[in-house]
Amino acid sequence: KLRNFDLTADLLNEVKSLEKWIQSFEFIVMTTFWYKALQSINYVSLSLQSENISLDDEIKLMKTLLEGLNRLRSSWTSVLN
Repeated sequence: KLRNFDLTADLLNEVKSLEKWIQSFEFIVMTTFWYKALQSINYVSLSLQSENISLDDEIKLMKTLLEGLNRLRSSWTSVLN
């Protein structure tokens, strides 16, 4: 596959290292963690941009987000579910 590209030996070595890293369990766990964290942040961000949201609702959303992120941080087993 990589032979179709004109890569130097250094670049080829780097590509192979990245391929190995992407296939690792650690990469999968970290990607899953970041997906769940950023998904929660994006939902709150979009809600906060609404013109019809009250300050009370904004505070509730932020508190809920912080609680969710803290729960995610303290419970690694939930990352894999």
